[in-house]
Amino acid sequence: MRDGRHGKAYRGLKWSWLLMQCLMPPLAAWYVAGQPGFAHPPWAEAHPLWRGGAEWLMIMMGSGYLVLWLIVEALLIMYRFPLETPAAFTLVVGYVIQLVVMVLTGGSLFFAAFVSLFVTLGALYGCVVLLLGFFLAEDFRRNRPVRKKFLLGLAFCLLGVLPFVVLFPFLQAGFRNLGRAAMAVIGLVLLANAVVTTRSVMDFSIWGRPDPLRPRYDKEWESWAGPTIILLILSVVAAVALAGIRGA
Repeated sequence: MRDGRHGKAYRGLKWSWLLMQCLMPPLAAWYVAGQPGFAHPPWAEAHPLWRGGAEWLMIMMGSGYLVLWLIVEALLIMYRFPLETPAAFTLVVGYVIQLVVMVLTGGSLFFAAFVSLFVTLGALYGCVVLLLGFFLAEDFRRNRPVRKKFLLGLAFCLLGVLPFVVLFPFLQAGFRNLGRAAMAVIGLVLLANAVVTTRSVMDFSIWGRPDPLRPRYDKEWESWAGPTIILLILSVVAAVALAGIRGA
């Protein structure tokens, strides 16, 4: 099969993909910071000590998640970007169509960006749970003690639910404006995205599937690592700044 990595069309698609992904965190941050529950979330009213630091806690949690997003996105959106022009075109156009559908069904571009990040968060959590499960199963198979590791992993998984608890009201608020049919269609699309993302991230682990194309991915990544990391870092910084400005 002919490799389209060096063609102008391929490079244009790859730059478009990278720039679109870098726009997601600032747009999502603008959406979240504009919600009534951002500065004064309901859970912050449960205790007086939480009220003053609720906004800063939200920003810190968001910043921590964005760092994780940066790492995963660097691996997924660029390292695993298709090596052939037709596949790259399908990926980019499919992503644009997904965003357009979400906007046309009653959402907004800001909400669509937030949902995209929320799905990535769900995929990350799923990967952590699966990796912990594989790790414990391997120790159990070799008759190693797993009780302490299981309890530690369980505590980590329970702690990992916290971002979902905090962010879910913002997701729910955006879906209130959508009809049932639109919610069903978008839900299926997002579920498919979460499964694909989880599978892709798992492939980087020691339990991942062997990939004969990995040397080609490595070679392509060498020329894109610099701009990818720089733009993703700028994207995270812009997201934190916009959240602070709008939430002030």
